Formats: sequence, structure tokens, C-alpha cells
Amino acid sequence: MSKKVTVKELKFHDELTSDQYKEIYLRARAEYKNFTALVVGLGTHYSRAYWSKYERGLIRLTRIAKNELRAYANMPELPMTLHDIAALFNDEDSSIFVVGTDTPNCAVIGNSTNGITFNIVVGGNSDSANVLAKEITGKEKDNRKHISIDEDSFNQLNLVRLSKGISWKQFLMNLMNI
Repeated sequence: MSKKVTVKELKFHDELTSDQYKEIYLRARAEYKNFTALVVGLGTHYSRAYWSKYERGLIRLTRIAKNELRAYANMPELPMTLHDIAALFNDEDSSIFVVGTDTPNCAVIGNSTNGITFNIVVGGNSDSANVLAKEITGKEKDNRKHISIDEDSFNQLNLVRLSKGISWKQFLMNLMNI
């Protein structure tokens, strides 16, 4: 059963140059006659000294300062960085899966309680990966046990499990019915 999903690509590139930010700053500086007025007018996190140093070319704008200037110019905030996105994984059971051996240049982030199946096509080869949400509480985590098997057996069992679209716990519980 396939389910249609809306995918939004996040862009990490800032379309404005340093010179364009300087132009926005100079417009704000012309509107707010002194640094105190600038700090209040922008509602900035930064001090008068910070903006004075920026104006003299002694420092570069931070991401926060860029967003403050963007707000002044009625522009949308910069998109989230990879660091911001990683911070969304505030659950200790969150997982990140890397597909392939090359440096990653693509990430797929999802949230599901029933699992999500991704069909990943790389270089014409198609692999399915079933990513199931974890349902482990702190107490269950302390009581987990481990089973060790050889890699070939694991791969064969995992292929069967993936074809059924079930978790390892469900797969192993089904073995009790044999």
C-alpha cells in the first residue's frame, strides 16, 4: 500500500550577499539616527557596540543579526541550518540513518508512530528501508536484552522482517507461534 507524501526541500543557501546585508543595515542606520535607537528599533539581541563594530567592518554578521536585518526589510527568516534541524531530535531515541558510504548530501526527516517505508534509489539501484518509530520507555530500555547472530543470518531475517513491514519486536513475537 503506497501513501502519497508531501515533501518539502529545505534550502540552506542565503540568497543575500554581505553587500546586500550592508545596504539593509545602512537603511536601518539612516532611519535610526543613533545606535541606541537602532538597537531599540531593530529589537536586536545585540548591543550598540556590536552594531558599531559591524559598521566599522570589524566583525561579520551572525545568523541572528542577519535575521534581524531581514525582519527589518520585511523578508522571511533564513531557513533552518542542519544544526537547527538536529536540535529537533530532542528525543533520546531519535535515529539518523546514513545510506551509502559517500559524504551525505541529502537527508529525509520524518515522524511516524506506525513506521515509514522509504524507497531509496541511488544510481539506478533501489533499496527499501522501513524505519519504525521507537516505543521504548526508560524502564523498558533498562530491561532490554541482546541476541547475537552471524551477519548472514541477520541479513536474511532482516529481509523477511522488512518484507512484512514489522518491527523487530513484532517479528520475534511472531516466532512464538511457530
